[in-house]
Amino acid sequence: MIVRGGCDNGAVIVTRLDTRQAIAAFLDQWRRSIVDCNDAELPDQVRDIESVSRMVYSVMLDAVAELESRNIAVTTGFRNTKQLLAGMLNLSATEAGTRVTHATQLASRRALTGEILAPLLPNTAAALAAGEIGPAQVRVITETMNAIPATVSPADRDAAEVELAGHARSFNSTSLHPDRPAHPRAPRSRRPRTPRRATTRSRCGGAAVVGPPRRAARAGGIPRS
Repeated sequence: MIVRGGCDNGAVIVTRLDTRQAIAAFLDQWRRSIVDCNDAELPDQVRDIESVSRMVYSVMLDAVAELESRNIAVTTGFRNTKQLLAGMLNLSATEAGTRVTHATQLASRRALTGEILAPLLPNTAAALAAGEIGPAQVRVITETMNAIPATVSPADRDAAEVELAGHARSFNSTSLHPDRPAHPRAPRSRRPRTPRRATTRSRCGGAAVVGPPRRAARAGGIPRS
């Protein structure tokens, strides 16, 4: 296995290491290479580090989903996966619950027949796995999707998720939140276009409008210069 540091052109050969050891060796090499970056390279290193941290969170959600599907928590004496994570990782109940919620919606699922099913929020899952969005944007998307009325059609739900995941690639979680107004000084050219909204009629004749946020303050992605 060849491990290369960020701005270091040298290579370190790592053999007979398990996954954790290999990643730790890579990160150690990357850490030491940061001081070798010039001023133009350093911002890209920060972007890359952030992107990788988001990818790791995606892998964590896959692992949490696997814990849940195998019912590991109960077999090891815990009430549920949330309690298992809190105890095992020293997380608060809120932090552990968030991971379980995100895993439920972003990780692949397994049918009773053993068939692997796509995530409930496939576009959000793909963006996180690619390191294009982070846990904070995931939280806003999952909360927004969970708030969509059950009367909204599956097609409109899917369209809303596509729009949210698309906006999340360029805007931070505060700007993405549907309840937050746009910053008054935000350049109009940097605000996302208001997406088409899905509308459905309730039994009482009222309209339920769902979709991504109307306005956003400023870009929060990690584009390269």
